Amino acid sequence: MYKYLPQPVLDTFEKLPVKKTVSTVMGGIMLVSPKLHHRLNQFLLLGPYRGDVVETIQENLYRLEDGEIDQVEFLDIVRDAVREVAVNGEFDEWIEQGAQDTDAITLAGSTLHAPGKEWFLRIFMIEEGEQDYPHQHNSLSSFQVIQSGELRLREYARGERIDDDLIELDKVTDGVLEPGDTFETTEMEPNAHWFEGESDVVSVNFNMRGYWDENDRYLDADETGRHYLLPVQAVPDDKLYGKETSKDVVESVLSD
Repeated sequence: MYKYLPQPVLDTFEKLPVKKTVSTVMGGIMLVSPKLHHRLNQFLLLGPYRGDVVETIQENLYRLEDGEIDQVEFLDIVRDAVREVAVNGEFDEWIEQGAQDTDAITLAGSTLHAPGKEWFLRIFMIEEGEQDYPHQHNSLSSFQVIQSGELRLREYARGERIDDDLIELDKVTDGVLEPGDTFETTEMEPNAHWFEGESDVVSVNFNMRGYWDENDRYLDADETGRHYLLPVQAVPDDKLYGKETSKDVVESVLSD
């Protein structure tokens, strides 16, 4: 017996030959070699931002693909670079635009850096009381840097799978983040989280998909990105679990 907790692009292609300037055009879509020099790769980037952070991302993606660094080290490097320029106001003009026009804006990104892999640098606008409902991630690494406001964050480490749609959860964080604070997600713990605006929040988000080896993934799922969880507690031992389900189900239970 369980009770609900109360409210508190591309298809995967084989890598192209390892040559620094090789590309192939198929049906009007350019598939770029992972070794394409980053200065040429700049022409394929999405979004309006072309600051030093973009070059840091590109250069360290090559290091990641060559095995010089792992994903955690990569995220540490990029997170520190993003946080430094964010607190210095480098993204302010887009933050002002986003506050007027939308709840998210893509600063930069690439779906052509390497076949089957993509990354994005975005600004998120989270209103006071707005929730990003509990979810885990598949083959996705990300971090957020809080630019302004306060964000309530709950993070969970995933444990043993109990059933086809039920996994053990261990809460590892339950607190409020302030400007300059960060949190990140990888296939390592903590992978699942749930957050809510304690006030209006602006955060800078970086995420990358398709870079985890299948053997390192917790989920046996083809779809990358987020997979929603409904936190439940076992009765009577109060052990915490996550029931894998749809966003609609999670929202219907937790939105009140």
